[in-house]
Amino acid sequence: MGGSWMQWGCGLVAASGLVWLTGCDRLGGGPGSEQRESSFVEGQNFAIQGQKEKAIASFEQAVLANPSNASAHLALGDLYYGQLEFIDAAYHYHRYVQLMERRGQRPDISAGDNLRNCEMQMAIKFSRELSRQQNDLEIENLRRQITEKEGTIQQLRTELLGRSPTNQIALAGSGGGAPVRSAITNPGTVSRVGTTTPAGPMEPGLGGGATNRSTTMGYPERPRPASGRSHAVRSGETPSIIARKYGITVKALMAANPGINPNRLKVGTVLKLP
Repeated sequence: MGGSWMQWGCGLVAASGLVWLTGCDRLGGGPGSEQRESSFVEGQNFAIQGQKEKAIASFEQAVLANPSNASAHLALGDLYYGQLEFIDAAYHYHRYVQLMERRGQRPDISAGDNLRNCEMQMAIKFSRELSRQQNDLEIENLRRQITEKEGTIQQLRTELLGRSPTNQIALAGSGGGAPVRSAITNPGTVSRVGTTTPAGPMEPGLGGGATNRSTTMGYPERPRPASGRSHAVRSGETPSIIARKYGITVKALMAANPGINPNRLKVGTVLKLP
């Protein structure tokens, strides 16, 4: 009887040693031992109940306890894939495939298909993000160019408005003779027919004789330029640059524009010149 007990005990020790050699190696433990792990079982129960967040937390705990738990990686890959979280899903699918190949076992076909789909979805997402960033840069560049063009147009418009038609010079004669003043000399004066000679109109004198208007009054005065000069800010201009351009001081320039912040000049802003 004692010999039987001894033989039975030796057999138990040998079996235990075999289990230790095969079961303690986490890569060789097989899916059965992995799926009996408490956190994995808990994760399965949560998944069956539809509590996906708690299931993910339990499977993550199983992976933390045993990083070689292929079954937990596969379960996490499926859960993340179902939530369209392709980056996390791809990581766990990839780990699952790696572990199965190291064990010499064939991974689940659906896991391989899902892994390829995850990689495709990530490529599409990053491609769209890159395209969106490039479009944003192009749009910003176009806006900057439009702003500069608007500033140039505003400056040209201001210069045109500052020019008076009474100051224009016309060439006399078909051969391009000496320049003479425009026929419109004074908007407030209406010339009489036949009296617009270069020597000036003739008017009766005090003694009854005609006197030349030019001998007493001279030529009509040249109209003064339109008042209220202005300047449209160009790209890169500062108050000092603008003041130097027109021969004025920065203090006088800013005094004429009390509502303008000299440190925040915008392209296209029209400044009044003193």
